[in-house]
Amino acid sequence: MWALWVWARSRPLILGPIHKLFRYLSSDSPYRPEHFPLRWDEYRRVASYVPENLDTDVYCFVCDENAARLDYEPSTWRRLARAVHDKQVPGDHNTCVTIFAGVVANELQGIFAGRNSGRGMR
Repeated sequence: MWALWVWARSRPLILGPIHKLFRYLSSDSPYRPEHFPLRWDEYRRVASYVPENLDTDVYCFVCDENAARLDYEPSTWRRLARAVHDKQVPGDHNTCVTIFAGVVANELQGIFAGRNSGRGMR
């Protein structure tokens, strides 16, 4: 049994689902079926939320990996903000702010410098 436990612990694909099952079966788990109506009500409220218009400019940085995806399209902000400026940055969702942090920092410096001089990112 000990060897089986050591083997299972070294395999996250095995231990992960087992751990999720125990969390699901625990009495206070939000994933239990009796909590579903409450959770669906929360999802419905969040999905139907429409924010007020913003009296400011919005600056969107979209990574190369997600640039073609519709759910990352900066134009969805155009109906909510005074102006939307978008810039594609290298990398994926995580590396654009880690490996390519210098690129993002330079863009932000340009925005802040532009705001001080009356111009921003286009």
